[in-house]
Amino acid sequence: MEGRPIASDSPLLNLPPEILGDIIDLIADKKTTLAALALVNSDCRQLARSCQFADICFDYGRNSSQLLLRLSDEARTRFGCAVGGNITRPLFIGPCIRRVTVSPYPEWVAYVHNDLYESIWGDAADVFPREKRNQLSKKAFDCRSNPIFRQALSTCQPFRDLETLVVPYLGDQSATTALVVVDFISRHPYARKLSVSRGAPQFMDSRLFPLLSGGRWSNLASLSLAWDEPGIEETTRRNIATISTESLAAIGSIMSLEQLHLSAGEPAGWRHQWLVDHIVVRSNLRGLARLKKFAFSRDTYIVPGGLSALDEEGYYERRLVTPADRNKALEWAALGGAGSIRHMDEREGNNDNGPGLTDHEIWERAYRNRMIQEAERYAAVFQQLEWVYCGQWPMDIRKEQTLSGINRFAVPLGKSKDSCRTLLGRMFAMGEDDD
Repeated sequence: MEGRPIASDSPLLNLPPEILGDIIDLIADKKTTLAALALVNSDCRQLARSCQFADICFDYGRNSSQLLLRLSDEARTRFGCAVGGNITRPLFIGPCIRRVTVSPYPEWVAYVHNDLYESIWGDAADVFPREKRNQLSKKAFDCRSNPIFRQALSTCQPFRDLETLVVPYLGDQSATTALVVVDFISRHPYARKLSVSRGAPQFMDSRLFPLLSGGRWSNLASLSLAWDEPGIEETTRRNIATISTESLAAIGSIMSLEQLHLSAGEPAGWRHQWLVDHIVVRSNLRGLARLKKFAFSRDTYIVPGGLSALDEEGYYERRLVTPADRNKALEWAALGGAGSIRHMDEREGNNDNGPGLTDHEIWERAYRNRMIQEAERYAAVFQQLEWVYCGQWPMDIRKEQTLSGINRFAVPLGKSKDSCRTLLGRMFAMGEDDD
């Protein structure tokens, strides 16, 4: 009774509170009886309320809202009462409450906040807020053909949990979409994997690499970059696919990288347009102390005595054999230490010094040996390197203890060249089957 004296002279209501409480408990589950008791007088009404409101649940329904408003009014009334109380003040529901459960019923919430509900789940819901809420393993948006996605990319907030960002076609600076995509990339410097393909060289140098060289990508562990081929009017130029020194320097500033893939020129077909300079690459990237996997694709090499760009672009197709190739084909025993010799003996029967090799075999072995040498040069620069892919040869970097210390040597992972298209796609998140 909130400390108020019993107003009624009824003998029942003047019983000790403990006995009166036991009596009320006998009718606590009988709603009609409690409702009738509440109509007798103010004392009975408060006794009935002690059962009716002992355990309440706010479910966002109409009754819950009305009760909450009533309790708010009571709180304001209590606050305005004089210290010491006022026996004429109304009896409150609040003191009768013993337990409160808050369990909103979804339908009631949707009814009360209909505009908010429609903006999230209804027809008016935007695509990106919904994607931001869901746990996504992989999602693709075609920004070229769908202006809605392009607009969404330019206006959406950053995805805080984004781990892998793949741009299969960046385009050039003449395309509005490319600027939108680069801006989207710039808002996610905490991604773990970034793959950007088919970017025009000038656009990559002027727009993308200033973002990568700003020191913000300290969480990036995997990077795949592919420069597009030039326009048709430039196809007769020599060595037409390049990666600038400035771009390599920007990549070399991302100290967190553990795996890196570089490519340039036409992405498919017999023409390999990137005449890679491994000395320049190593010089600019030597600061990547964590690098474990390094891949080059669509790379080509100088043909001794070659007279045209077609000789280099068709390097893998023409297989022009020179006297230098014949000597290089016999160098396996001098490459990579004892481990490499054993590997060769088991795989090919140690036929390198045998007579009767065809020009095709000579070219393949000479070229393989050149790639082994390049891989071992990279292993000498990057102490954590475990795997190299260059010249279409996948190679492991292995260690061998010698009297002079640890020797790191390259071992080809196969008997012939391999495009490794599926492997690279999965490793660097470049394709539909990426991990």
